[in-house]
Amino acid sequence: MGVGMRPSVRLAICLVLALVLCTISVNAAAPTPVKEGNGAIFGGAMLNANSSGANETPFEQLPAIVEDYTATWCDNCVYVEEALHHVSEETGALVMHFHRNNDTEDPFGISEGESWWQRRNNDGVAPPTIAVNGINIQAGSVPNGNNLEEDYTNLVAIKPDIGSGDSQFIWHLASDNSSGAFIWSLQPNWEHGDFASAASVNNYLFIIEETSTYSEGSNGIGDYPNVIKEIIDLGTESEGMVNITLPDAWDGNDLQLVLIHEFILPEEVDEIKDEGSEGFLPSITMLSTSLVALIAAMSRKNYSTK
Repeated sequence: MGVGMRPSVRLAICLVLALVLCTISVNAAAPTPVKEGNGAIFGGAMLNANSSGANETPFEQLPAIVEDYTATWCDNCVYVEEALHHVSEETGALVMHFHRNNDTEDPFGISEGESWWQRRNNDGVAPPTIAVNGINIQAGSVPNGNNLEEDYTNLVAIKPDIGSGDSQFIWHLASDNSSGAFIWSLQPNWEHGDFASAASVNNYLFIIEETSTYSEGSNGIGDYPNVIKEIIDLGTESEGMVNITLPDAWDGNDLQLVLIHEFILPEEVDEIKDEGSEGFLPSITMLSTSLVALIAAMSRKNYSTK
């Protein structure tokens, strides 16, 4: 007959197991600290791509820009996007959704969207992750504060220092209804705030689809909003024109044009110690010592030949 385990031993084992499980649970639910972004963005002037028009928006009326890295299979993304929807309704923030590229379960990813996200928002992050105004990045669906809406509302309020000015564009849709001319202009005070400290400002045309229906998405959202369809690099000129062909919509006829501006930060240069005259002095000393030795040797030679 086997010997039974003493009650005190069983209790100790149970307590240890409970502590381990509790620790695992706490770690799994731990929020991810907000990280600093890789350079502020601003803009958000928007126009329907299906007809010609113009948009001139003063800086003070531009919305906050929220970039959301997501996937149609990502269950935790649902909580994030519900919170973002409410924050957008309350604050007017523009939320643009970057879907993972080359994903067999998500048909909405594009290579330029993936490249943009990885370049700007710290390589390798996974959905759900959001970047707000390019200034802060928050990963995961566990809030840092009381709830996600509170977190995102606080982040949306942190905006780049762009002062006064205008972000504007004109869209002339061609008769084929699938191409047109996009003319943009950025009119800031170049001596103010983030403009003064930036190396340059790069301009981009984002083409997004207002709603894309995909019932096969395993997270059950179904109607996926503001999906990135194309990103066109307009360069650093403060104004210009480009002829574009619109991408095909996933469904419907609801493509939107969005003008976005990105601050390009000055490149960090490794500090090189200025040796100047201080670094040159040892060379002078060594040269002087050599000259003294040479003169002394020549003097001895001359003396011995006399």
